Amino acid sequence: MPVVIERTNLGPIWPEVKQLVIDHYADTPVAQEGIPPLDMDWNFFLNLEESGNLCFFTAREPEGSLVGINMYMVLYHPQHIGRLVAICNSLVTVHRYRGHGIGTSLIETALEHFETQTDVEMVTHGYRTVYKGAKPLFSRLGFTRAEETWTKLLNREGDPR
Repeated sequence: MPVVIERTNLGPIWPEVKQLVIDHYADTPVAQEGIPPLDMDWNFFLNLEESGNLCFFTAREPEGSLVGINMYMVLYHPQHIGRLVAICNSLVTVHRYRGHGIGTSLIETALEHFETQTDVEMVTHGYRTVYKGAKPLFSRLGFTRAEETWTKLLNREGDPR
């Protein structure tokens, strides 16, 4: 399935992206395991973009349908002064397109952009352990496992969420 991968701005298309993410979670029940319900703060990402700290990529079918996204926060690393890092916040592929290399293409396009167009020195990707195929994807692209993150949800009485 041929798709067009490009770097673009989130601002003009965020409602379309929001729907893609909502659909992704609806089509992938395992995506919600062990985390609170999805409630993305789109203004946070739009403000990051406005300040030059968001890098956004899309995958579209030739006729224009959005089938994947890759979104990075670009910041100076607080533990490595002066080193710019791109932290992937979201890598999403429409369910019917999974396993066709779109995630790989999105990441490869981002890496090429960061290497040739920016001062980014390090790119980080996390992955939710509920997604079984993600780990090999990153190692195939030259990423090394640097750390693990552990999550515990705290029970907050009176929390309406």
